[in-house]
Amino acid sequence: IDNNTLVVAYSTDSDFKPTYLVWALDYIGHKNLMVLDGGFKKWKAEGRPVTQDYPKIAPKKYNLPKNLNNGIRATLEQVKENVKSGKALLLDVRSVDLYTGEKGVWKRKGHIKGAISRFWGEDIEESGVWKSKEELKKAYEALGATPDKNIIASCGQGLMSAHTYFTLKYILGYQNVSNYDGGFNEWSNIDDLPIETGMTTVSANTNDEMQNLIADRCIGCHKVDKVYKEKANKAQWEKIINIMISYGAKLNENEKKAMIEYLSSR
Repeated sequence: IDNNTLVVAYSTDSDFKPTYLVWALDYIGHKNLMVLDGGFKKWKAEGRPVTQDYPKIAPKKYNLPKNLNNGIRATLEQVKENVKSGKALLLDVRSVDLYTGEKGVWKRKGHIKGAISRFWGEDIEESGVWKSKEELKKAYEALGATPDKNIIASCGQGLMSAHTYFTLKYILGYQNVSNYDGGFNEWSNIDDLPIETGMTTVSANTNDEMQNLIADRCIGCHKVDKVYKEKANKAQWEKIINIMISYGAKLNENEKKAMIEYLSSR
């Protein structure tokens, strides 16, 4: 690989390892980068050519830049400052049970104070390919993660969050995205840094964003106007939305809570 080589990264399935390599190459300023959508599993299922032979590699010289692309790597100090200022939106992309503190291998369980939950795996279909740009856009905007904001993706040690970094930067075209590769592993080991447990309620949604979310997720069994005609309290809306989810409505925990809050406050 030299500075002009096109690098196509993939793994067996669509996971965070190829995007972590892309983020690392991004950090040293490499320009020609791609990820194989669906990974080797999809490639093989489509009957494309495979081999067990090792390729013959001719070494090349790689010229590192004088300055690294530090804007895409969030440091501990930057995250600490953001927890105080709230200038950036912090996305925790681990599974919900790790985010809430129900599970985890760390000395302290939970999530960085103020972080919003968005599991990285929600960005891909069951087949392993990325969801459509339109679906991803609606999902992130419903969380308040809009293109005008500075967004820091975080997980345990920067691998899963590299997948979210890739989604936001290369699929949705967000310009101000960074990966906190120290992650919760680094944060939780410093005793005086604030940690929260449980699910943080999303309050950044506008009426338009919530209406878009409802229009996108509530059309499987009935028309959207039926949703708006329904009058119910918070507990009743929670029951209704749980029924919707049981019938296949795809709502993560943040979207579910935001929708309950919005519908019950009208």
